[in-house]
Amino acid sequence: MADNTISVYKSSGQNSGCGSGMIIGKRKLLKPNQSMRTINTYPEYYTYEDLYVGAQVEMDRFKFKIIGCDEYTLKFMENFPHRFPKANIGLILDKLRLRLQDNYKMFVSQYMKQARLDPVPYAEFSSAIHKVLGEDIKEQEVLHLGRRFQKVDPQFEINQEELRSLVQTNLRRKLFFEFSKLEENYHKYDVDKSGMVKKKEFMYVLKGARLPLSRDLVCALEQSFAPHEESIVNYTEFIKFLNYKKYPAPECPPMNTMMYMQGNTRRSDLTRSKLSNIQVDVAEFIKALGMEEQFIRENS
Repeated sequence: MADNTISVYKSSGQNSGCGSGMIIGKRKLLKPNQSMRTINTYPEYYTYEDLYVGAQVEMDRFKFKIIGCDEYTLKFMENFPHRFPKANIGLILDKLRLRLQDNYKMFVSQYMKQARLDPVPYAEFSSAIHKVLGEDIKEQEVLHLGRRFQKVDPQFEINQEELRSLVQTNLRRKLFFEFSKLEENYHKYDVDKSGMVKKKEFMYVLKGARLPLSRDLVCALEQSFAPHEESIVNYTEFIKFLNYKKYPAPECPPMNTMMYMQGNTRRSDLTRSKLSNIQVDVAEFIKALGMEEQFIRENS
């Protein structure tokens, strides 16, 4: 991303009989109908701003349509919305507010069932958003809206004591005991000595510590202690949560952590779950639009 170089690989499907490999080597790629030989003008190259879900691009005469991206990429974009406007929920909602000024009531009424707003499938939500904005919204933007307002099923809340037992058991078996060093690393980001750090700093230290835990358990810790981008974490309590020496939890029997996470996730991964299974919390979405009071005021 720093130098706008791009490489394209072909992935082989399972049992497809087709091999994988590089299609386009890493370099800057010209947009269609651009030439290095043009005098007095600079040719246009593809940048990260051109690459988003729903985009159609032509590189070295190969035509591609971007149909998805991985969780790491989605989270990275959401963490830096000022650089990725298609992941900026505020900007997307502003576009919707502007377009819904004249037909807000009609838009909301399609979701009303017996005077309440029930969750709807992602496909239905996506279709409704596209009807409002048409070509002015990209699938990437709708995807981020779906992630932000995905319905959370309360029965899938992570059991803190169960997770604590599972994490401590893994740390004990792997002979991890550097809790003091972990706390020192958090102190570096705790300028006012409050015992609290922002999510970004919390996750930076956590991943840098290289705890002997599976990716699924690290994800579970993130969801338990820092579920939102604006979360503030009490790292002192977090270290107590991990410290099996001073604050031991009952030992956990052997368990498949991936299966544990699949059954105890706070928010599904939209890239790994079938979109047909995703439910969007329309009530939260309408609340975030914040147009209800304005609508009542203008029609009273």
